[in-house]
Amino acid sequence: MDTKLKYQEIIKSILTETAEYRASIPDGYNFQVLFDDEHGRYLVLDPTFRTLNCHKVKKPLK
Repeated sequence: MDTKLKYQEIIKSILTETAEYRASIPDGYNFQVLFDDEHGRYLVLDPTFRTLNCHKVKKPLK
């Protein structure tokens, strides 16, 4: 097995197991994992994330 593929499988396994574990806890916190094997990209989404210190910018930053 190619080393790159082995690392991809390890990363995917850890992220999947963590997501399943978090889903089993009834605290309302849950996240989703997305895998793009073709490009080697992994995304962890937290749909419950809320920005606590949100400020509106009056002028666009240049």
